[in-house]
Amino acid sequence: MEQNLETFLRQKKKQQPLIDWNPKKQKWLLSVNELYSAIESWLDNLIKENIVKISYDNLTLDEYYVAPYVIRQMNILVGYEQVRLEPKGMIVVNAVGRIDMIGDDGTLKLLLMQNDDSVKFQWLIAVSKEDFPLTKVSFSEALEQVMRKNV
Repeated sequence: MEQNLETFLRQKKKQQPLIDWNPKKQKWLLSVNELYSAIESWLDNLIKENIVKISYDNLTLDEYYVAPYVIRQMNILVGYEQVRLEPKGMIVVNAVGRIDMIGDDGTLKLLLMQNDDSVKFQWLIAVSKEDFPLTKVSFSEALEQVMRKNV
């Protein structure tokens, strides 16, 4: 029995395809930076009025199959309250990547999805019943949802 398991696992190891994760990682990093640029443009007027401040921290992610890599975390500061957009990784079930939007009143998941019939990627806000596209309006609603209601 033990020999059969060893034989099976050895064959399984030989069958494992070699995957070059670098192109996927580069697309993930580019998509995160494009998301941050979109958010900055959505908040541009508020940034100019010093109502909102944006800063970044570098995180090191260590994902299975991929060497550790550095990625930026976006911090959105409104008064004394901060919302973090914290990348969680590119190896996600049914998605290309995930960022958690973390505020004082909760956390929402942003999922990078690939359309079935194209190479185009789209960010979605994941909620329990359905996912919906990340736009300026849905981002504003999500930001309000994770921030404190009482000042």
